[in-house]
Amino acid sequence: MLFPFAILATNNENDREFMKELYVTYHITMLRMARSLTDSMADAEDVVSGACLSLINKISLLRTLDCNTLEGYVISTVKNEAFLYYRKKKRRSRIIEKQRLTEQITMPEPTPEDAVLEKSTVEELIKCIAELSEDDQMVLRMKYFQKETDEEIARILGVQKSTVRSRLCRARQQIMTGLKENKHEI
Repeated sequence: MLFPFAILATNNENDREFMKELYVTYHITMLRMARSLTDSMADAEDVVSGACLSLINKISLLRTLDCNTLEGYVISTVKNEAFLYYRKKKRRSRIIEKQRLTEQITMPEPTPEDAVLEKSTVEELIKCIAELSEDDQMVLRMKYFQKETDEEIARILGVQKSTVRSRLCRARQQIMTGLKENKHEI
């Protein structure tokens, strides 16, 4: 019979032997109770292992109990461990669900422009940018490489903010058109 690691790791030889005897005597009862309260046999085995750990912490009390009271105590410990296990599992599933929702929220659907850019090589992108006017190239460089805001770009270039947005929009459209023409149709 395989004993839970918690029992085998017990330092005191007398305590270890007591727990081995207790485990052999109540193992089937513990497993049945745990299985009735969990979703799978693997979960039931985890519950029994956790219950053994809890029982090890109460060895001095267990030694004083008569046979019937000891069995009730063991069963209660398994029930408590199963409920604790269920709460932990439920909490973990909520955390995982929140992470999935967060990933879905933070990862928007790719736009057609994103699809074209993903298929394009860096060389094709550089070629398309080089074909833009000097003003459009400067606005792109300031916006995407220097991370300037539209207001800062407008102030630096001495133009209206709407002009900056128009140049950015026009430059992006020309790049997309150029990439599509270079064999990357959507």
